[in-house]
Amino acid sequence: MEQENKEGCVLKAMQKLKIVLLLIAQSRLLSGAVLSLPADTTHRIIVLETTECYGTCPVQKLEIFAGGLVRYQGIKHTKLKGTYALKLRKSDLERLSKRFRTARFFEFKDSYQQKVSDLPTTYLTFSDGGRTKTILDYYGTPEAVKQLERGVLALLERKGWRKIKASREDSRDAFE
Repeated sequence: MEQENKEGCVLKAMQKLKIVLLLIAQSRLLSGAVLSLPADTTHRIIVLETTECYGTCPVQKLEIFAGGLVRYQGIKHTKLKGTYALKLRKSDLERLSKRFRTARFFEFKDSYQQKVSDLPTTYLTFSDGGRTKTILDYYGTPEAVKQLERGVLALLERKGWRKIKASREDSRDAFE
């Protein structure tokens, strides 16, 4: 009987230890996930994404974050293939954001489409002052929006892009 009590106590202690270890591991994972997210990638200011067409239209996504980090994913028919990162100077980021405000981005329609086939779609998103707007550009988009798209895509011509893995942490690590 005494042996059974000892075994029962040991079993209960092991179960409690297992629960404690699981809680510690879970807390480390959760805190690590939160702490490892760089400030640069918690708030996107500008996102430009282009989709496929039946030809060789580039399929890509370019994200610009509040801290100046730019992450690019070249998926198909692009010069840069894979995921890359670039760091913008604060003045460049402010200049680009000012272009969106000056163009009155939030006053444009949400979508520009017509019945035309085989064109890529461009999604352009801008966040400013607690507001976020995405414009779908398929056909018939005002020139002012097209100029903003070209301004964002011009970042691809800059020197300093670094190839990285696709995760947010790797984007940050490219500049540490």
